[in-house]
Amino acid sequence: MPLNFRTFTPNRGGFALVLLLAAGAANAQTGGGATLVGTVKDSSGAVLAGAKVTAVNTATAFTAENITSPEGAYYVPFLAPGVYQVKIASPGFKEFVREGITLRSAEVQRVDLTMEIGSVSDSVTVSGQASLLNTENVVSAYVIGSKALVETPGVMKRTVYLLQYMPGVIGVVGQAGFHIQGQAQNDIGFSMDGISAKSPYTGTVNQVDGVIQGSTDAMEEVKVLTTGTSAEYGHSAGGSMKMVYKSGTNQLHASFEDRYLNGDWVHRHRLEQIRRPDVPWSYQTFDLVMSGPVVIPKLYNGRNKTFWLSDYAINHERTINVRVTTAPTPEMLNGGNSSGRAGILEQGRGRLCEAV
Repeated sequence: MPLNFRTFTPNRGGFALVLLLAAGAANAQTGGGATLVGTVKDSSGAVLAGAKVTAVNTATAFTAENITSPEGAYYVPFLAPGVYQVKIASPGFKEFVREGITLRSAEVQRVDLTMEIGSVSDSVTVSGQASLLNTENVVSAYVIGSKALVETPGVMKRTVYLLQYMPGVIGVVGQAGFHIQGQAQNDIGFSMDGISAKSPYTGTVNQVDGVIQGSTDAMEEVKVLTTGTSAEYGHSAGGSMKMVYKSGTNQLHASFEDRYLNGDWVHRHRLEQIRRPDVPWSYQTFDLVMSGPVVIPKLYNGRNKTFWLSDYAINHERTINVRVTTAPTPEMLNGGNSSGRAGILEQGRGRLCEAV
């Protein structure tokens, strides 16, 4: 059984550790996993029934198998995103190996294969990515991979705020809301590893704090489906956001990031009457991600079988809110307004400044 340790970051920072013990391909549920489909033929173009199809994740050695149908078709579902190797074996034919197939979450990838007559002990290896053209459905989607997730700036490293970078998504200024193809915020479906990430909450209609959010550094990829989604994506009339955690591999990995800003480094807003250094303001984000195989010396070696992943993320923010609004000048309060100018009142300081 694969064993995965996973974490999520609470809304106000903190740490939580989730232990997921599941069988087989449970780490890639229907709503978040990828699917391999295709047809196996011989060199004459005739379909091959009963051929053994094996998909191997090159990072974790996870293996999924299936047999081709009488029509020569194969179907391998519930695969975690990553790079795969596909092997085809059939009596009387050389083993065929296709390497370098990258699968994305919620994706159906077609890989058609042709076998050559020969001994089973012989093999034919082909390297190269499968076609990027989606021929299996009409879904419109956009993917941010693990490398881009680390490099893309996001508010407090919350995954949900990556929506502002997605095509077809509009963010409403001042409401912290997102709308996919013009639909309501509450109609967006959110999932993490195929499990719903939405939770009941109270507050403003468009707030996103009701979504369980992991740190972007702990994500393998994030995918937003805007149109053409199938029935498996229920409760997603306004589009769907799929978040997939990274998985531990046979190698130990660790990453650390500490972002820090203070008022001395940030220029004040043009309407602010208070100089930034006079305002107590600082922001710091800390993120630590570690992963690897589960190895207990002399007891258990989990390489190629059992992996762990842990993420710790926390945000520290110290500030005051400076709001600018119009207010009557002393001259206006006395019944006059010869200048025709309004004043600016700095809330929180109670100081009235005459506008220029």
